[in-house]
Amino acid sequence: MGYVSIRVGESPELYYLGHVGYRIEEPFRGNGYAGEACRLLIPFLTRIGIRSLVITNDPDNLPSRATCEKLGCVLERIATVPGRYRRIVNGSTHKCRYIWRIQD
Repeated sequence: MGYVSIRVGESPELYYLGHVGYRIEEPFRGNGYAGEACRLLIPFLTRIGIRSLVITNDPDNLPSRATCEKLGCVLERIATVPGRYRRIVNGSTHKCRYIWRIQD
C-alpha cells in the first residue's frame, strides 16, 4: 500500500525533506491512508516527546497538501530549495513546509 517514515533531528537537509515522509501506491490513493498512517504515529511521537513536526511537499502535489490540511498542519511557507539540496528532494525547486502540532 505504501509507507510512512519519521526523520528525527534538525539539519539543513531536513529543512527541505521534513520530519515525516509518506507514499501511497497508485491503486490505494484517494482513501486517506497517508493521513491515517500519520495519525497512527501520534502515540509513539508523544511517548518520545515530539510535539511538533515538519511535513514538506511540492507545491503542485495537491493530494499531499490536502493530507497536511486534514491533519491540521499549518503552511509555514513555500521555500526555494537551494541547488545543493535538490538531489535529496528529487529535483524539486520549491517545498511547502507544513507544521504539524501533535495533539494528544
